[in-house]
Amino acid sequence: MDISSVKGIGPAIATQLAALGIHNAADLALADPAKLTQVNGIGPARAMMLIRAAQEVVSVLPEEVPTAAEPDAQAKEDAATVEVLEEPTPDSPVSDQEKPKAKKKKTSKKKDDKTKKGKKKDKKRAEKKNAKKDARKKAEKKAKQKAARKAKDKKKRAKKKLK
Repeated sequence: MDISSVKGIGPAIATQLAALGIHNAADLALADPAKLTQVNGIGPARAMMLIRAAQEVVSVLPEEVPTAAEPDAQAKEDAATVEVLEEPTPDSPVSDQEKPKAKKKKTSKKKDDKTKKGKKKDKKRAEKKNAKKDARKKAEKKAKQKAARKAKDKKKRAKKKLK
């Protein structure tokens, strides 16, 4: 099966993969993710995505995969191990030690960032609300003082008129 039939592989990536010795979908399905990251534009996550896509293409059309591309037993075992570590099945529980730590850190960091942003927004809202309250109180106080002054002046004028 041609490598360009794999979702995410265009002519530029196919040329770079051919330089690494990956010429068809079967080769890609069994490739080492670390080897794929040598290609410009492919990181660890995309490498796993491409390998999974190639595995789907190969499993859908097994009769079209050349027998020369059949890996030895160790290569098959390595590919299966990589797949299990990356995507555990619901039947088999995975301990925290087996989970990729980098992904776990990113997730918790994202949550922390979101909670920090949320807290900052809440703090700003509270500060704004308090500032409005303070301004309102200050205005009310000023209005009372002004009213008191007016009343005092009115009394003075009334006393002057009586004299």
